[in-house]
Amino acid sequence: MPVLPASFWLRAGIVFALYVLTAEAGLSLAPVHSVVTLVWPPSGIAVAALLLFGVRMWPVIAAAAFLVNVVIVPLPTAIGIAIGNTLAAVAAAYGLITLFGFRLSLERNHDVLGLVLAAMLSTAISATVGMASLWLGGLAGSPDLPRIWATWWFGDMLGILLVTPFLVTWACPSSWERRTLLAPGKLLLALIVVCLVVSGFLTGGVFSPHALTYASFPLLIGAAVRYGPRGTTTALLAVACSTLAMTVAGIGPFVSGSLGERLLNLQAFLAVEAITVLILAAALTEHQHAEAARQRTDERYRRIIETTEEGVWVLDAEARTVFTNVRMGDMLGYRPDEMLGRPMFAFMDDAAKAVARVNWERRLHTAQETHDFTFRHRDGHPVATLVAASPIVEGGRFVGALGMVTDITERKRHEVRLAESESLLAESQRLTHIGSWQWDMTRDHLMWSEELFRIFDLSPQEFAGTFDAFTQRVHPEDRADVDELVRQASASATGQVFTVLVRIIRPDGTIRHVFNHFRVVLDPDGRPLRFIGTCQDVTEQRQTERDRDAYLRQIETEHRRSAAIVYSLSEGLLLVGADQRIEQVNCSACTLLGRDASTLIGLTCQEALGIDCPNTRVLDRIQALPRPGASPLALRLNAVPIDVGDTLVITLRDVTHEEEVSRLKSDFISLAAHELRTPMTIMQGYLALLIAGDRYPLDEARRAQMLESIHQQGQRLGRIIDDLLRVAQIEQGRLPVRPQAIAIDQLMSRIVDELQPIAAARATVMRLQIRDDAPLPAIWADSDHVSRILINLVDNAIKYSPPHTTVEIGAQHVGAYVRIEVTDHGPGIPATETSYIFEKFRRIARPETLSQRGTGLGLFISRQLVEMQGGIILVCSEAGAGSTFAFTLPTCDVQATAEAIPPAGLADRAA
Repeated sequence: MPVLPASFWLRAGIVFALYVLTAEAGLSLAPVHSVVTLVWPPSGIAVAALLLFGVRMWPVIAAAAFLVNVVIVPLPTAIGIAIGNTLAAVAAAYGLITLFGFRLSLERNHDVLGLVLAAMLSTAISATVGMASLWLGGLAGSPDLPRIWATWWFGDMLGILLVTPFLVTWACPSSWERRTLLAPGKLLLALIVVCLVVSGFLTGGVFSPHALTYASFPLLIGAAVRYGPRGTTTALLAVACSTLAMTVAGIGPFVSGSLGERLLNLQAFLAVEAITVLILAAALTEHQHAEAARQRTDERYRRIIETTEEGVWVLDAEARTVFTNVRMGDMLGYRPDEMLGRPMFAFMDDAAKAVARVNWERRLHTAQETHDFTFRHRDGHPVATLVAASPIVEGGRFVGALGMVTDITERKRHEVRLAESESLLAESQRLTHIGSWQWDMTRDHLMWSEELFRIFDLSPQEFAGTFDAFTQRVHPEDRADVDELVRQASASATGQVFTVLVRIIRPDGTIRHVFNHFRVVLDPDGRPLRFIGTCQDVTEQRQTERDRDAYLRQIETEHRRSAAIVYSLSEGLLLVGADQRIEQVNCSACTLLGRDASTLIGLTCQEALGIDCPNTRVLDRIQALPRPGASPLALRLNAVPIDVGDTLVITLRDVTHEEEVSRLKSDFISLAAHELRTPMTIMQGYLALLIAGDRYPLDEARRAQMLESIHQQGQRLGRIIDDLLRVAQIEQGRLPVRPQAIAIDQLMSRIVDELQPIAAARATVMRLQIRDDAPLPAIWADSDHVSRILINLVDNAIKYSPPHTTVEIGAQHVGAYVRIEVTDHGPGIPATETSYIFEKFRRIARPETLSQRGTGLGLFISRQLVEMQGGIILVCSEAGAGSTFAFTLPTCDVQATAEAIPPAGLADRAA
């Protein structure tokens, strides 16, 4: 159990003592019962203690209430009364905090009304529980219960209304003000005067006591006006105590009747008085706070208006000045008071007045706008401004206008100077044939200067303003150089300046040489943001550059060499001098040519490359270089002459693979044409015979044989076309995969039955094997795709198997997959060719294979279909010993656990 601090026990002791002492005083005035009184300050002390110190103070209140009552009534009755008093205080405090957001300063009517409601409702608990405790203890009869309840409730309620506000306002630090420290003395003096008046001492008995009943109200109203809630609660408690003392002593307006009647009348009066003045004090305080806030806001706005850099000008409905700030006056050379009452038209010339009257008409129709306007300074010079004007409308009626005026005279001067500078720059560019440009990479927006349009002989309407629109104007032979240099510049993070000389083609077909200097502007993260550069038409300079100063030629040569080296580093590079001997090489060239730099430098182009490279023209060709023990190396040679010094830059790129692919495509086109032509030729021949049946009579058997042959050739033609279409769908990602559970053994049996006639025609025996004793599990795959794979593999096995041999088709359950194998006893595949046997257009270059028809697409399609369904395909072969093609497909169990097949492999990928 946590140990409570000493401060808590100190507060608990004070609350306990105050509760007991005030309770004893209240019980001494009990008019109805020994424990029922109209004067009960402890209820206010209890609620204040819970509001100030928290709910953990309730045991102190319960103990004090029990101690006060246990000496008067039996123990059970004392316990019941203590419970009722404690519950009432807790209910009042909880309701004030949770429902009303109670503030201790009582500066809001919301708080006062909440306190009144809490006092009225919560004390019903203590009155009800207390009355029930007396009745159950036999200390009160049934006829007395209503009077007991009313007296109890009224006394507890008044204790909360009088005592709680006094305690919480004095305990609230936010309400401590210097002037309230003088309040006790002044209020005490006023209280003494009020008591003397009410008692009749100062009036000499001239007025009856009842006539002086409300003499305390001026005191309380004055306290509310002058001292706020704290002074009001202090005065209210003082009046209550003094009038209570006088009433008990038989003095004042409440002296008629018994003590209980006197106290009841007094308490009713005090309740009305307390509620009235507390609400009044809260209302006045709220008003004071609102007024103070308004004044602070006005002061803040005044300071903003006076310190702003903009002029503030307020006009009435007749366009007369009603307010200007100092900045507005300074702008026009006047003091603000000199502008008051004068129409705005007095501060402008005649031309500006005409414009201003039109603007004012728009303002009358509640139009808001921002526009440039020129006023006239006091000394006569014009003042260029930017005016943001808004109408002032009150109650739907136009009463004036507000203008926020910014002096833009200096900006206008800058704009004029900028326009002059731009004009001068444009003229300079026109004279030097140098245009400037800027390319925003993020938006692909290319901006050209006026001279650049002249260089390209285009109008702005004819240019799309994109990088692609620029490259379309570049000579086709130079576009690759431009793209490569842009790529290198984009990868550079140093702000390096790049240069490039390119040829452009004008709309009339003429070619111009332009020289570009540019650099990349990076964003804060180091990413390329835009390119900026210049473009100079050097066509005439190139024609006369041999007459230039040697120093300029050397600088130009170095620039060109540097540029050539920069965008050629990724390829082999040879720098050839005027004598056609190699002067410089890079590492890539040494690697491609199989020689080191020391061996290459000094050789001629003929000696190094086997060709002559004239230094005066561009060369782009493919050269085959022999390699010992290997196929020739195909090199793309790109020779670019550098005019100064007749130097030649030769770039080398290994295109052996591209040439091989191109050859394969050519072979495929030839093969496909042959494969398509053969069935078409057969079909056309038979159709010609059938059409000419009148001249060449045919019997029914011959006719049926021809039709069957036409049908077979049509099916063959359809298979070839299907393969071509399937390859296109695979490469475009449009071939759908629709997996389902498949009984692979049944599918294999069906394929064997379908291909049995083809095997019989070649005297080949097909044998189907299931290598597990248990039935094969179902696979999760596309039935059509699996059928195509099996047909391709089995058809190849039959096609390349010698007559009277066996083709074996087997299946085996291996882990999470089913492995299907097709084995033949044909010529086999050399080890050097197994690595690319599954590529497009590949066919083994051997007589026994080339003699067979085919497009070279079957194995490529099979591999793609297997991998799309989550499997793999491989080949095991040896030259002269046959081949085994095997592929795997996942079982349905693997699909159920979603572990073996990638989602992309099972999705329906139809476009």
